[in-house]
Amino acid sequence: GLSSDGQHLVLPPLGEGPGLCISYPDRGLRLFRPGDRDQALWLHRLASAVHAGRGEADRARHEERSRIQRDLHDDLGARLLSLVYAQDVAESSVLARSALKDLREVLTALDESAVPLEAALAAWRAESEERCLQAGLELAWQVEGLTAAAEVGGRLRANLGRILREALSNVVRHAAARRVVMSFELAGDGCRFEIRDDGCGGNAPDGSSGLGGRVMRRRAEELGGWLRTGPQSEGGFAVCGFLPWQRSSEPQR
Repeated sequence: GLSSDGQHLVLPPLGEGPGLCISYPDRGLRLFRPGDRDQALWLHRLASAVHAGRGEADRARHEERSRIQRDLHDDLGARLLSLVYAQDVAESSVLARSALKDLREVLTALDESAVPLEAALAAWRAESEERCLQAGLELAWQVEGLTAAAEVGGRLRANLGRILREALSNVVRHAAARRVVMSFELAGDGCRFEIRDDGCGGNAPDGSSGLGGRVMRRRAEELGGWLRTGPQSEGGFAVCGFLPWQRSSEPQR
């Protein structure tokens, strides 16, 4: 606004900074006019938009750094700690390969480029078949709705891979199962997935109290999706969820 009959032009604060008072335009040869006020208001609105955008960018960078730190701690850190305490060379070799795989996945999550979904599914299937073979489990792999044009970005690919790996690890460790089914239903908006077994129903009444279950759920929610775990009415345990191809404000249920 104008004050002192046009001698001063007062601007409101920008963000958390102080306001501004400009005095004596053109070295005191004239007074401020309404046009000066309107132009200053326009510039202030433009500067406010830039300031807000910069804040959003800073918050996004902070969230990304936190996510990378968490991934390195949860995945790679745990593997390396186990490697430190490994008792034999064979076990150390397995842990080292797992740590390298975790590191590749953290780097994959930083890569925004998309890859064919068919290739990602093939890699997940190969890994799951190897783990089931080692654990004496029968694996049924089911995919519906896959098209040749379907692609998946790096972050979604890395997090869905971790969810599948954690769910299968829980089956191997706790379910005392003989068979596990991993199914995927693909649509234009995203991917519904389910991992279910014929075992004893999991190691928690509803599957929500374990750390692994909370981590899986957090990963899905960070991508705009959802995840549920729990025993099945016909026996066994199930992990089911949905991940959208693009993050949405309201996850589908």
